[in-house]
Amino acid sequence: TMGEVPRPTTASEVFRGCLARLEQADAAKVSVEATNSPAFTCPPEGLIQVVLSLVHNACWAVRDNGGRIVLSSESTGAGVALVVKDDGIGIDAPMLMRIGEPFVTTKPPGEGMGLGVFLARTFVERWGGRFDLRSDGGQGAVATLELPRAEKAHG
Repeated sequence: TMGEVPRPTTASEVFRGCLARLEQADAAKVSVEATNSPAFTCPPEGLIQVVLSLVHNACWAVRDNGGRIVLSSESTGAGVALVVKDDGIGIDAPMLMRIGEPFVTTKPPGEGMGLGVFLARTFVERWGGRFDLRSDGGQGAVATLELPRAEKAHG
């Protein structure tokens, strides 16, 4: 996001930008639930890249079971939560504790660098928000990016 000017955006705009960048086969796996969340301020292209990375992870997780990915958002007390949920293979508890560390991945060698969740967490925290990743092994995963409505930090 270096050099990108923060501006007001919405979850709908971010999700549209993400879907526009997906290959057709992956986009077919993704649905967007109605979003009626408030506007919030951040670098929108940077956030689109973060959500896109999480969607790519979800696409990988559902690749063998024909599963689905749902993008949704909701209003929180001070901001908005963007959610990427899949019904893929899930992440077991020991790995879930490490996901988000640089270069830690659930993917086989050569299929991922282990930076997507790390960068998502870094982006969200830089903008004064909170990142959460939950999974019950074999039951899919849910990534939640909570961002404040107004720009709070970006140092």
